[in-house]
Amino acid sequence: MQAPVHHTGQVGMIESDDGAAIRALMFDLGGVLIEVDFGRVLRAWAAVAGCDPLVLGQRFTFDEAYWQHERGELDASGYFASLRSSLGLGLSDQEFAAGWNDLFVGIAGGMPALLGAASRRYPLYAFTNSNPTHQCEWSARFAAELSVFRTVFVSSGLGLRKPDPAAFAAVARRAGLQAREILFFDDTPENIAGARAAGMPAVLARSAPPSISWASTPRRPARRDHPHKPCCRIAAVAEPLSGPPDAERMKGFATARLSSAPVTVADLRFLLALWADPQVAATLGGPRSAGQTERILREDIRHWLTHGFGRWILRRDGTPVGHVKLARCHLRGRAETELGYALLPSAQGHGYATEAGAGALTFARETAGLAEVVAFALESNTPSFAVMHRLGFRPEARLDLPAGPHRLYRKTLTEQPSQA
Repeated sequence: MQAPVHHTGQVGMIESDDGAAIRALMFDLGGVLIEVDFGRVLRAWAAVAGCDPLVLGQRFTFDEAYWQHERGELDASGYFASLRSSLGLGLSDQEFAAGWNDLFVGIAGGMPALLGAASRRYPLYAFTNSNPTHQCEWSARFAAELSVFRTVFVSSGLGLRKPDPAAFAAVARRAGLQAREILFFDDTPENIAGARAAGMPAVLARSAPPSISWASTPRRPARRDHPHKPCCRIAAVAEPLSGPPDAERMKGFATARLSSAPVTVADLRFLLALWADPQVAATLGGPRSAGQTERILREDIRHWLTHGFGRWILRRDGTPVGHVKLARCHLRGRAETELGYALLPSAQGHGYATEAGAGALTFARETAGLAEVVAFALESNTPSFAVMHRLGFRPEARLDLPAGPHRLYRKTLTEQPSQA
């Protein structure tokens, strides 16, 4: 059971309050201690290959080969071979590695002072999803800043990666602590959820490094096995996160028969079943693997936190029947917002797609403030074209996408969508 984390006061006061003392702090590296920019990687590869980095960005995915590389199951040569195929580049391993290591911008401002102050009171650890190529780079380049950590746990060495709760349990064991005795900081919501699922208190550190002051308040006499450190309550005072709180940004909507809620990690099992269904997969260009589904779910959560809209899980009488989404994308060199949906076969033919689409379009216009939305589907998916027409979309162009030829439709959000 996760130690409760309480927020009090004008700035977020975070306390471990289940009777267990916090005995160590653990930090993510990329996005917390070290600033990263994946655009630098794409631009470096594109410069060598003589192509458009935007094209590489559309082709690059955090696919199963990426996860295997970070779990130590695929070496650098194997991963770069996968990139040659998926990106259509003829770069050498050395050229891929050079661009790959352009990911790291530098140390986040204020973090060395913060960690220095924290280390005078608590043992510090780091836990990062990384690979040997990156590890060689950041461990040498940021050696001075990393010296504050007793151990830096790396996913490729563990054979486990965040957000798997087993990964958090493993690093706690290696640190000689219980998970509930470690306070974890990460910039990724799914990693926070994974830590908490393992019983580890966790704090989302987003946008900029938090300003943290440490205070200890006696709770009970010191345990005999730790005579040097009294049992205490730890309080972290963090600057407010930029932007509205997550709960305010992630909203659902309701229609006559359906309810909707923003997708969460708890919906993974449903999405695995939905996208593996042959009838559904045929409309998506093929089934999605467990690794692909996990990646998409993580991207969905990031999308919500970035844009304030995204994928909703649709329910009828509390039972999931499908999803509908508003998603940012790039088509023909232009930033767009896409309306998309998928329903279980048992939920098809009842008008749910039109009903959910109309609800999402109302959200797009009234809550997200969008001016127009696009939709596209495989040319063989005639039922979806009927839904688009009922929602007021107009045909615009033919798209040649990796999954096959699609038709692109567009709607200007000036009128209520018809559900006739």
